Parts: sequence; structure tokens; C-alpha cells
Amino acid sequence: MSTSRIVRKRSEGILGGVCAGLGAYLRIDPVFIRIFFVLLAFADGVGTIAYIILWLLLPNDEGSREQPLDETVRENAGEVAERVRRLGTDFSQGFEGAHPQLPLIIGASLVILGFAFLIDNLNIAWLSWMRYEFMWPVLMIVAGVVLLVRRVRGE
Repeated sequence: MSTSRIVRKRSEGILGGVCAGLGAYLRIDPVFIRIFFVLLAFADGVGTIAYIILWLLLPNDEGSREQPLDETVRENAGEVAERVRRLGTDFSQGFEGAHPQLPLIIGASLVILGFAFLIDNLNIAWLSWMRYEFMWPVLMIVAGVVLLVRRVRGE
């Protein structure tokens, strides 16, 4: 079923109904549009930004067809905020009962990863051996050795 205008189809959508609405408008399967947005998301986040902008600008198919743009944006921004709140709550509940050292491990990993990106972007000659391409394999080897040593010790 095609429509004469682009709307978000929340009833058929996965996240905000943007891809389902675009699919109905363009008369193609929304899966192809979802794949397109995911591929664009890997292109410096362009797909994510485009999706959020469309989520804010496109009216909901269940809402009023004559709603002004500013009201549509306000309503959709509230929907985005509610979904982010729910996602944050679900995320925090997912970590309940986790290992007590988990925040320390995640924090240390982020510091190490940030340091690796910083060194890679600074292009310091004497640190040229510490390239991004070499950092991942080294970090994976170190993590594997740590896991094996902990397993052998019975921790």
C-alpha cells in the first residue's frame, strides 16, 4: 500500500516507524531502507542523524494530517525522549547483579581506547609503532592472556 505523502508508520515500525513510512511511500520493502540507514550509520553516523531528523520531522500516520510542523516536531521529540528514557532504564536494569568490578573494567577500557585514538590522531613520529591497526590485535592478545591466566588460577 503506498501513500500520497510520507508519514511515520509506528504500527509497522521497529523503532520510530520512519523506515516503514518511507517503504510505503517508495513502494519498497522497509528492510532495504533499514539496511540503507544502518550502512549510513557506519559512515560517520550520517544514517543515525538522518533517521533522527526524519523521526522529528515526519508526522505520525495515526496523528492529525493537518498538524503544523512545529507541533509535529514537539510531539515527535517527546516520543524520542521517552524511548531514550526507556532504553536507559532497560540498560541500567540489565546491569543489576553484574560483577562489582564491571564499572572499573569498562572505565579502564574506555580510557585505554581513548588513549589509543588520541595517539593515532596526534601522529607523533616516535609513537608511530602504536597505530590503530596494531592496537586492536595487541589488546585482544592481552585480554586473552589475562582470561587464560585467571582461568588457570581458578579465579
